[in-house]
Amino acid sequence: MRKELSIKPEEKIIGNFSALADHKDYPTFLEVARLLLEAGHPFHFVIAGDGAEEHMIKSFISKHQLQSSGHLDALKNAVLRIFADPELRNTLVNNARQKVNTFSFQATAEKTRKVYEEVLRS
Repeated sequence: MRKELSIKPEEKIIGNFSALADHKDYPTFLEVARLLLEAGHPFHFVIAGDGAEEHMIKSFISKHQLQSSGHLDALKNAVLRIFADPELRNTLVNNARQKVNTFSFQATAEKTRKVYEEVLRS
């Protein structure tokens, strides 16, 4: 993805790849992106998905001039590359499977329990 988006190795990519839905709180993601970019941080924000919030997201990006030309085509090419390269796709899928347990109901409940315990101890 870095090559397609012309992103230098020292620059960070922050992505949100999910349904473009109200409960995903894209306004907060976009506002943080705007603030960080305006402050001159070398981040690149990527949103990929489909859903009811697409128009709102595109309007925010346009209003705040956050969209860089060529990035949508580059992202499209990156996605096509992933689907054309079975080895790369398998690597990405296996890495994602290793991470998915951190988002399970059980892991989330355990993290929430620890937060409550810490609050009660305070």
